[in-house]
Amino acid sequence: MFTRCFGSCLQSIVLTNSFYAIVSTNNLSDDSALSEVLDAIEENIEAVSADGAYDKRKCYDAISSRGAQVNIPPRHDAQYWPQEGDNHPRNQNLVRIEQVGRSQWKHESGYHRRS
Repeated sequence: MFTRCFGSCLQSIVLTNSFYAIVSTNNLSDDSALSEVLDAIEENIEAVSADGAYDKRKCYDAISSRGAQVNIPPRHDAQYWPQEGDNHPRNQNLVRIEQVGRSQWKHESGYHRRS
């Protein structure tokens, strides 16, 4: 598992049989650093879990480009991104949260592996 901490935010990147930890300063926002962190990892990434601060297109794009599962809970007032289509991970997360609730989605997705 790859973990990078910024203040109280925590994201995890699940790799096969690996654990990495990096602590950085607060001079860079979490979502801005995500692409750089992913680019630095040469191994296959299974999943990335992060809090709602990462609920942005550029984060989904960076994670999806690596073929990883995206475990980011959409914000409570999140709207479906129609231009992204039904197969976009955020839209799929929103649909599943509507079906089973946020707590159950977090359990099913493995979201809590990050903490």
